[in-house]
Amino acid sequence: MIQKTIEEQLFLVVAENWNLELLYQDLANVKRVNITRKAKLSPIEKAMLRGLLAGYSPKEIASKLYWTAASVGVELSKGIYRYVEALTDRESNALKSWRDVAKWLEEAGYKTKNKTHNISINCGELPEVTQFYGREPELTQLKQWIVEKRDRLVMLSGMVGIGKTTLAAHLTQEIKSDFECIIWCNLKYQSSLSHILVEILDVLSPNGKSNDTVVDINIQINQLLKYLQEQRCLLILDGLENTMSAGSFAGFYQKKYQEYSQLMKRIATENHQSCLLVTSQDEPIDMPLLQGNNVHTLSLNGLGEAAKNIFLERNLSSFQFWDELISCYCGNPLALKLIAAIIRDLFNGNVASFLDANNNQTSNILPIYFKKLFEQQLERLSNLEIEILRCLVSNNRPICFNNLQDHLASESNAAYFIQALNSLRRRSLIDMISENNNTCFQINNIIKAYFSTNNQNKFELLALNEY
Repeated sequence: MIQKTIEEQLFLVVAENWNLELLYQDLANVKRVNITRKAKLSPIEKAMLRGLLAGYSPKEIASKLYWTAASVGVELSKGIYRYVEALTDRESNALKSWRDVAKWLEEAGYKTKNKTHNISINCGELPEVTQFYGREPELTQLKQWIVEKRDRLVMLSGMVGIGKTTLAAHLTQEIKSDFECIIWCNLKYQSSLSHILVEILDVLSPNGKSNDTVVDINIQINQLLKYLQEQRCLLILDGLENTMSAGSFAGFYQKKYQEYSQLMKRIATENHQSCLLVTSQDEPIDMPLLQGNNVHTLSLNGLGEAAKNIFLERNLSSFQFWDELISCYCGNPLALKLIAAIIRDLFNGNVASFLDANNNQTSNILPIYFKKLFEQQLERLSNLEIEILRCLVSNNRPICFNNLQDHLASESNAAYFIQALNSLRRRSLIDMISENNNTCFQINNIIKAYFSTNNQNKFELLALNEY
């Protein structure tokens, strides 16, 4: 029995999705016609080609082959890159990125991609998005990271109601053709990672059933990464904040959910061709350590002009006041939908009449359903974070660091105070502005409304029916 060399054993999983034999033959013909060398592709050239098709960078391929990165770069530049340019009818040296190889060959029809499977597991369905407003810049950025740059881990963060789940679901529909398998996991019910991995591995296993007797989380993650290398999958974890601890700074997992940190770290740092998309109100504490070429976070702000579509669909009038209404609720899509229902049902759709009533309050009317959801986020805050928010509400203006700390004289530890501010930032609950070369902190109108000392207006009850 002839033993295969190292290069002959590498990246063989791409054969499941690429017509390799035809591709080898066509590239060999290009090599014979255009370059005065032997006609066949060498084992090294084949291995490098397979590595590129699997999404490995030249540096990563070099590591697998025990070559230097420079040597692999030279070999690719004088070989595979030039063959692919000729095969796809492009000018010599037109290839600017190693990612172009897979992209161009797929366009040329060499990829035999399986039909995308949209799969929902763990008590959650891929949400059906019937109404989607704006977010074009965000969609463009996410597609660049996930489709073009092939990020391994992407996080969507932002406060309650800002539209993280909606954006993730809409994005998934738009990019699903780039993946062979899509798995959506709703973490609302706080299932253990081990339980979720069993279900994911059942989906990805060739025989449709994983070894559910395996309880070692490291072995489960090893199995998952193996499948993520073999096929391009999009995994979505929706609502990671449900695994976070209450009463502490942002991003600390509950003890029973600490394995999520391990999963995200390994997906972010190990080689595979898939992507994990995570939505969360709170950014995990170790997320900044993972940021890099293959890991990005997008923090969502409120809608601007696009929010007016919410008012159009509910037949609101007094359009000259719509910008003011959007500002009152910071462009938060959920808050605006609930408020629009109040205006439609109680004020006959007249925004001006509602604003007159709203302006008579010490703070904006906050819909009760939104308030309940927001309280769930506030429950995870530390006592110092709550005190900082109350202080910012009572001052009703941006406050610089020193002045803010002076207002909270009981907390004299500057390091602890800085951690609290950073935690609020990572929860998207404070904004930072520059005044006279000083960084100042402020909160938005929604938080001001919640912390108002007055009782909530009775109008808020009407919003519950709209949801």
